[in-house]
Amino acid sequence: MGLFGWFLYTLGPSLSLLRDETGLSRTASILYTLAASIGGIVAGLLVAVIVGRLGRGWLLRAGSISLALGIGLFISGAPMGVTVLGPFFASAAGAGCVVGVSAFLTAQQRNAADASITESNTVAAAFGIMSPLLLGAAAAWLGGWRLSLWLLVISVLALEIVRGRSVQAYNIGAPRSSANTPRHRMPALTWWAIGVLVLTTAVEMCFLFWSADLLGDRGGLGAAASAAALSAVLVGVLVGRGLGSWMVERWDTERVLLGAMGFLFAGFAITWITPSATVMLVGLFVVGLGISVQFPLGMSRLMRASAGAADKAGGIASSGIGVAGATVPALLAFLADAFSVHLAFLIVPVVLAVALVMLRLRPVPADLPEGQVTS
Repeated sequence: MGLFGWFLYTLGPSLSLLRDETGLSRTASILYTLAASIGGIVAGLLVAVIVGRLGRGWLLRAGSISLALGIGLFISGAPMGVTVLGPFFASAAGAGCVVGVSAFLTAQQRNAADASITESNTVAAAFGIMSPLLLGAAAAWLGGWRLSLWLLVISVLALEIVRGRSVQAYNIGAPRSSANTPRHRMPALTWWAIGVLVLTTAVEMCFLFWSADLLGDRGGLGAAASAAALSAVLVGVLVGRGLGSWMVERWDTERVLLGAMGFLFAGFAITWITPSATVMLVGLFVVGLGISVQFPLGMSRLMRASAGAADKAGGIASSGIGVAGATVPALLAFLADAFSVHLAFLIVPVVLAVALVMLRLRPVPADLPEGQVTS
């Protein structure tokens, strides 16, 4: 989770640096985020099949291999037709990792699953804080931004060496399937939970991919400084997830998630209204607080609503996130080229408002019995 977080939180600001280096427009560079989204869609469709046939452990190991391959392609310096494949493989790896880890923690931790999934995402946020700072430092002082991602490739390979040959421990609670295994219809509540998770993740992607541009255009920061300044969001994410893990042990998940959306609305308002770089950084920190628990709690409530089919539900959600990631940030990029990044960001509160309505209309009970099919 941490190493994928490193890549995820580096992709947006690295595209800003790549555009400065190659002269790509925002609309052209969206091909990279589109490739990442397609990777997530493909991986989501394959997750349940891989887990059913090979086990969840091999899903995670294949993810490490795909992540290293994808990053290597992205920073290879090859023509765009080659480098654009990098985010595809890396995002496919991340989708499998997130679903696999979430399903594993749900099976292992049971009643403590909400807190443990939030804590695993806290690890990703901690790596995420480091990644744009390292990217900015590499771009400014270490001879090029690609160096920071080469360190990530080395770290992924080191992880698999330390993990060892056996991955059986990750298969707890993972269903095994065959050609004769019957298919089960997803409960209606599962689809509502998927909708909330997909929309809130689309909002997060907008900030991760384009907030560096907003800081540059609106706040007057340079490309390297804007990339490093994305850490303001990630510090908020880290603090929010640390508090969120404590909060979900004491309060209802739905209430915590609702409060997080309130913080996100407030952070967006602060960031969007003012042209001051300093105030914008404060706003992005508040955005980070709001973003922090949306994905982990959205994933944990989806696991509860999945009627015992956590890997399948997570895979469908991953594909949905890929579709949203291909459309919402792409729409923002198109509007930014047509008008401005500032005006384009107005799609964020619209998407978030839809997610809020869905959350309020169909809450997921905290004590939903495992395997219960909810209409």
